[in-house]
Amino acid sequence: MFKKRSPVMVNPPVRHSFEQVTLLNGMWGTRMDEEEIGMTQKWYEFGDAFWAESSVPGSFQKESIGASVGTYNGEVSASFRTCKSGFLGTVWYNTSFETTAAAEGEQIWLNFGGVSPTAEVWVNGIYVGDNHNPFISFGFDITELVKDGRNDVCVRMSEQDRLFALGHNCLGSWSGIYRGVELKRTYGASISEFRIVPDRKTGNAAITFISDGAEAAAKLCLTVKEYKSGAVVAEAAYDVTIGKEEQLTVSVDAPHLWSPDDPFLYCIEAVLKVGDKVYDACTDRFGFVEMTTKGKQFIINDDPYFLMGTGEFCESPITLAPDTDIDNWRRKLKALRDYGYNYVRCQSYMAVQEYITAADEVGLLVQNELGALGAIGAHCPEHIYAWPQPNAGNFKHLLEQWTLGVKMAMNHPSARMWAMSNELAANGETTEYPRMAWKAYRETKKLDPGSLVIWTDGGINNDMPSDYINVNVRGFDLGDPDLCELNDKPCIQHEFQWWTSFIDVRLVEKYRESGHIPNWIERTCKNALANGLGDLLIDFAIVSQNIQAIEAKGKLEYTRRISPQIAGMDHFNATDTLGGAQGVLNEFYEKKLVDGEYWKQATGNCVILSDLDFDQRCLTFGKEFRCEIGVSDFEHPAFTCGKVNWKIADKNTVYASGELNYEPVPGRYIKAGDICVTLPQGDTPVCAALEVEMTENGRTVTNSWEVYLFPDSKVAMDDVAVASRGLAPWLDTLELKAYDAADNNAVVITDLLTDELISYAKKGGKVLVAASEGLVRAFHPQGVLSPAPYKKYRYYFTKPASYPPYEEGQYGTLLTKSSPLFGNFPIPEDAIHAGLQFFNLIGACAPLDAAPLGLDKKGVAMRMIHTWQCCRSLAELAWYSCGEGSIAISSIDFDQSRVEARSLLGNILDAMKNAPAPEAVISEETLKNICDAAILLD
Repeated sequence: MFKKRSPVMVNPPVRHSFEQVTLLNGMWGTRMDEEEIGMTQKWYEFGDAFWAESSVPGSFQKESIGASVGTYNGEVSASFRTCKSGFLGTVWYNTSFETTAAAEGEQIWLNFGGVSPTAEVWVNGIYVGDNHNPFISFGFDITELVKDGRNDVCVRMSEQDRLFALGHNCLGSWSGIYRGVELKRTYGASISEFRIVPDRKTGNAAITFISDGAEAAAKLCLTVKEYKSGAVVAEAAYDVTIGKEEQLTVSVDAPHLWSPDDPFLYCIEAVLKVGDKVYDACTDRFGFVEMTTKGKQFIINDDPYFLMGTGEFCESPITLAPDTDIDNWRRKLKALRDYGYNYVRCQSYMAVQEYITAADEVGLLVQNELGALGAIGAHCPEHIYAWPQPNAGNFKHLLEQWTLGVKMAMNHPSARMWAMSNELAANGETTEYPRMAWKAYRETKKLDPGSLVIWTDGGINNDMPSDYINVNVRGFDLGDPDLCELNDKPCIQHEFQWWTSFIDVRLVEKYRESGHIPNWIERTCKNALANGLGDLLIDFAIVSQNIQAIEAKGKLEYTRRISPQIAGMDHFNATDTLGGAQGVLNEFYEKKLVDGEYWKQATGNCVILSDLDFDQRCLTFGKEFRCEIGVSDFEHPAFTCGKVNWKIADKNTVYASGELNYEPVPGRYIKAGDICVTLPQGDTPVCAALEVEMTENGRTVTNSWEVYLFPDSKVAMDDVAVASRGLAPWLDTLELKAYDAADNNAVVITDLLTDELISYAKKGGKVLVAASEGLVRAFHPQGVLSPAPYKKYRYYFTKPASYPPYEEGQYGTLLTKSSPLFGNFPIPEDAIHAGLQFFNLIGACAPLDAAPLGLDKKGVAMRMIHTWQCCRSLAELAWYSCGEGSIAISSIDFDQSRVEARSLLGNILDAMKNAPAPEAVISEETLKNICDAAILLD
């Protein structure tokens, strides 16, 4: 084999003017080898005789190569056909380039940014070597093979190292030469390693320098510049010996530090010379940053930081393989910063260099997660499709890829964090390979002393190497211990929640333009059309994104408040993933419904929090209102004013206001005080907000929570009777006379529809049916991913992520605002969704099973949105004409102890009494279906 080095620098953000690099990117010839005959037929000698083309960098699955089959995804127990090909197997690549043979003393290197899974390389028909580390860049010295004129490169890409590859994500497994390929020409010797460890206190940058070539005396000239301005800030020259490792230092006076708030970068140029002859040169960037821990806090350059993180799954809808366009990542990662994120966890993979390069520039810390201990959980019940454990057959390979990964990323100031695995302790167990964990830890600290390393993301074990802890800090119940209090290291909330929204069909063309097959959108459309809901799909997306934003913001605030010493939160995710619309941004890093300023009310460095929970948003005029306000301040510098102003107001009226004074404590949550106020009297329900603000020296932090103010009134029931009760518990909260056909009743309420009541309606009567068992489609609670306080409200919030069973969940409630049933119930003008004024009314109530009952959708006033995988027709409130009268049917909880229930029920009864009869007419079949529920009494 020919000399190999790894890692190598490919597609850097800056190149030295001396570097002689030829890019070999573009369309390469491609050929599948399904029968594994390429080696025996010597395809590496075929030149350009390959019959298809595939882009480099890229993935051949995106091209029309191979069978169009789906890929099974174990995380969500479903198959996804996401690209034109689902072929996994051996594929050959071929390209050619024109150049001249190496002159005397020259070196020519063929460098690959990354090939996944396994690469074997030939040049001009001669085998030069292989690569078994899919995450890592590599190169070969091909000096003696290059000839004048045309030269051929052939790569056999096989599945040998699939288990060590970038394959476990919602896209399924993919393959390809996924980063760029470059031909680099040097003279006499070349720079093979150039690693930088800056010291922000002294301004010294310690450099490890290694060169390839015949041993000889040489000189290495170093120049440090400010990256943006180009101003030279330091220079040094050292005598070195080619072929030997050298430890050097260059010093910068009073260096400008890098931090997430101020991502200041330096550029260092290295020129290797013998006499006046330049042999090689390189340019890299770095930053002076120190990330440490102190007690329960993360410290960056002496300041405490709250790590607000998101998860990344190596999904690139434009490219399928990892995106290698630095400008794309600059735009996308800036979007994360604009939404308050300062840290990202690459779940079970290492980000490509282009990603980390952009992270350096925008100020986003990156936790790479190479699977040294099993990247997806090491064969525990939660993760049966794990990556390989570090047993005798794998540990050398895993450790090598880990160590090379650290070398490849360590010059980036953003790459300060490393994890060896995902959720090894998720089942109360730990890794069987502690020595491997400590070995990887020590190797990382030796290479990059300033990095932070953990053995697993999602577990605690004090005997394992952990510079910090990433775990469910409070479990999912206030009764669980606060692990932030019990541990002496910084705690990050692991994979916080998995809220999600309905699939947005408006993105279908965007996916198709990128080369994807958006089968999750196609499936959504098919299911919705089959159930007569196709015209509602856009409204479903809008409504569900509203509910997602309410839930996500509220739960982020909740956890940051109930664990006062929490050091960070890593919620999953800021962006959607294929088949799981989990993000506040879509998968193209674009705004869905809320903007960054709204989101930073929960994710910012400094946030003002309240204990106003989801079920406490309906307030009563003339009654006392209480609420705790607190501050979590990780600003730099922290606020010192210790004053929070608050008010309850709509756009026209301030109903109450005040000021809270407290003693600031930066770097944790601190209670600022309690709001305690008696609200004024009012006659009409209004939409309002509790608004808070803190201002100091031109900086302002705000937050707000929607509230609804109702008059303290009872429902007029003099002309309302009840025909049957006992099945719908809320009926017991009404003081109603019993139905008597001889009475002149305006409305009759019942939990059983009978032939007598149908006849009554047909003659002009009004009947409100309180739905119970037999009329509704019940769902199970949403599982352990939903905190215990919210389990009973499983019909309000969305189902976590896109986990099966898909029948068990919903995505919000769509309102038909033109329905007179709502009356003056407070609904914002621009809202088509049931906000928190409906939380207690619908949260614990299963919806009407509209399709089997035959409820015509024209009569539906409130519709529950079922999962996109099924798209059942579900409703919560409907109203139909029946002969001369009308029948309404509702699954809402009108418990009269709640002011919002009294308000809405009063409006419904008033509309049934006085509004024109609805256009939708109830069918005889539907009436029979509703009456058949009575057989449940037998």
